[in-house]
Amino acid sequence: MGMLGTLFPSKHSKADDRPSQAEDPVASSIEALKTLQKTLHMLSPADKSAVKQQLPFAASEWLEGLALSIRAQSESCAPGAAPNGEPVIDKEKETREAARIRLTPDSSKVILVLVGLPARGKSTLCHSLEQFLGWRGHSIKSFKVGGFRRGGDERPSGDAEPVGRAQYSSASFFDSTKTFAMATRDAVTETAFDELLEWLSTPSGELAIFDACNVTIQRRAKLQAKVNEFNLTHSVSASIVFIESIVTDEEVISQEMQWKVKNSADFRGMAEDGAMKDLTERITHYEKVYQTVR
Repeated sequence: MGMLGTLFPSKHSKADDRPSQAEDPVASSIEALKTLQKTLHMLSPADKSAVKQQLPFAASEWLEGLALSIRAQSESCAPGAAPNGEPVIDKEKETREAARIRLTPDSSKVILVLVGLPARGKSTLCHSLEQFLGWRGHSIKSFKVGGFRRGGDERPSGDAEPVGRAQYSSASFFDSTKTFAMATRDAVTETAFDELLEWLSTPSGELAIFDACNVTIQRRAKLQAKVNEFNLTHSVSASIVFIESIVTDEEVISQEMQWKVKNSADFRGMAEDGAMKDLTERITHYEKVYQTVR
């Protein structure tokens, strides 16, 4: 309550019951807003959520609008000044800043959604992000749709070795023209994302990574719709950041494919040549429907 106490000082207690100049409500409000301007941009998403909970009137739109006005004043000034001594405002930069705030609003919960074709390093990105952000002190957890598709734990309990390929692993399962396969993939994705949102609704849930291909606009729109619904039914807000992995270097793609066929349960027990052929066919299915992030 230290900051809130500074922003909203206690009422005066003068004997004549008349506010002094320092206790004037207008002056107090101005000072409180100045303090907020100095500190708002330094608050973490979780801190802002705590402010909203303690000050119900501090709606997201109000905080974001104030943040925009602060950033526009502090960041959109180009070097130099006008003849009258006023700073020169970079209108183009101000417009970009407004768009950035609109597209990536401050939220107490953040979902990093990976996008890209198979064998483009998404799982590597997922691991790196999880390790780095965890090291920075964030509460973070990854949700891999491939694991849900394969039935969860990829190894049986005890010392028994896994037998055969995991379920729903053949290239034909990723053919978007096959109704059953498409419906099953959608159901698995929805189950994984629902579990992600359930974890975010807990006090410990702060950052989540959704590791899947998510190559169509329709799929990404469904995820966004689920987040919008989550925000309407929970006291905390969540935002999505899409991270698209685009790889065009054929040598890198080949290395990623070789790693995948040797390490993924999708190709367990298969000869390398057959596994590479199956993975190539899977990639082709995804390429037919792939829509880049815009």
